[in-house]
Amino acid sequence: IAFSRLPPPEQLAAVLRALEGFPECLPAEGIMSLHAAACEQHAVVEQLRQLEIGQQELSQLDLPERYLWVLGAVPHSTAKLACGALIVGPARELVDLCSAAERVIVCC
Repeated sequence: IAFSRLPPPEQLAAVLRALEGFPECLPAEGIMSLHAAACEQHAVVEQLRQLEIGQQELSQLDLPERYLWVLGAVPHSTAKLACGALIVGPARELVDLCSAAERVIVCC
């Protein structure tokens, strides 16, 4: 995960809960990395969720585990990150694809 490009885990949790300005308020690389981590580290996220670690104990975890904790602590964070990854990733190309398709249609 590109930690240097992300806000601290506590702030990330607040962003994912409120979704204000999401995904634009986070760097695209960070969103893509978090989405990949949510998919690849699902078992670890579940283990952290089952431990029921509160924010008071969060400082005892290593930084990567703190980000994975956010994925388990914020409801529907995996779905939110999947949508964010789509918006900052492939969906950005849709405008260009639509424009190119319109040009092809006009030429035909």
